[in-house]
Amino acid sequence: MTIGSACSYDFREHRVIVSHEVGSYFCHGPSIQNDLINIISRFRIHKYVISADIEKMYRQIWIADKDRDLQRILWRANPEDEVKEFRLKTVTYGTTPASYLATACLKKLADDSKPQFPNASIAVATDFYMDDYLGGAQTIDEAVKLNNEIVSITNAAGFRLRKRVSNDNRLLSGIPNEVNDPYLTWMAAPSKH
Repeated sequence: MTIGSACSYDFREHRVIVSHEVGSYFCHGPSIQNDLINIISRFRIHKYVISADIEKMYRQIWIADKDRDLQRILWRANPEDEVKEFRLKTVTYGTTPASYLATACLKKLADDSKPQFPNASIAVATDFYMDDYLGGAQTIDEAVKLNNEIVSITNAAGFRLRKRVSNDNRLLSGIPNEVNDPYLTWMAAPSKH
């Protein structure tokens, strides 16, 4: 894909050739997430907070087979190699509809999980900014329950949460070390029982 429109002159044909990027034919989609300033403002009012990232979110979202021709690429590692053709199966970062498709999946996931997890489904719908979660609760028990339910909701869609940080170590207990970012765990304050 090219970025924007490209214009070139074909000297053999004596004509101007204008090409457009494939992405310009895609719809962007509406903004369906809260503004980041609203998410951060809400985050600051919680006594117990947790932040997490969805691992490789775009790679977890499959494109319908009928739409994969729109993500066809040609590739060769070296100029001497034969050109190979690929159809990408997942949402591709940087394409026009990517952010909408990712956030629409979170909204659908929140809607589908509302009967089973009413509070956590609201958090999934309102406290994610793209693939980053910023949320919490007023009590440790509420925060632990919310965290566990959000994990259940996101895991159901193959969205694995990682790089978790919190202001209380109790919210990080029971989470395998490889899920947490070892460089960020120092931010968690010691538990005060």
